[in-house]
Amino acid sequence: IARFPYVGKGVISHNTLSRPTDGLQVIKLHAPCIGGEGCAEVSEVEGRAATEQVVISDNRLTSSKGPGWNSTLGPQSGRYEETLRDIIFERNWLKAGAGSQVALVINASEVTVRHNLCDMSGSEGTCFDVFQRGPHHPPPDQVRLHNNTGYSATGGSFTLVNLRTANAVARNVSVRNNLASAPRASAKHL
Repeated sequence: IARFPYVGKGVISHNTLSRPTDGLQVIKLHAPCIGGEGCAEVSEVEGRAATEQVVISDNRLTSSKGPGWNSTLGPQSGRYEETLRDIIFERNWLKAGAGSQVALVINASEVTVRHNLCDMSGSEGTCFDVFQRGPHHPPPDQVRLHNNTGYSATGGSFTLVNLRTANAVARNVSVRNNLASAPRASAKHL
């Protein structure tokens, strides 16, 4: 629905975005790739090489019925370095479609995710997933997940926050004062 390849000081606010093509995201925030094969033409935009100082707030984001992620703060692929930092994601309502796997993917640094409502009803999955997208992308650092609410009325698996650190690095992540309820879920995870 909305793809932002570069934002330097921006606000994405008060929108209702819903039902992208199956398997695609509602919001995709990424950055110009830095160096490497295929990146030369977009190595720097207006003297900057990072998407930064972005506020995404007060949106209703409903994913499609196909598998995939609702919204992503991270590179378009794991093949190139794309830097995203200093992002606030707040007061958004993330609603999963049938088959959605993750409401918000975070592959960025200096990110604050606060006061959001994540409804995974109708799907098995994860509200917030923090991980390094690829070996060329900087690992997530200084990620704060505070005061969010996650819910699912569906059976199966439900995860509020997933920190994938087995094969990749996520550093200085704080998860505080979040609330989760999945009364019918057979497997529940923080």
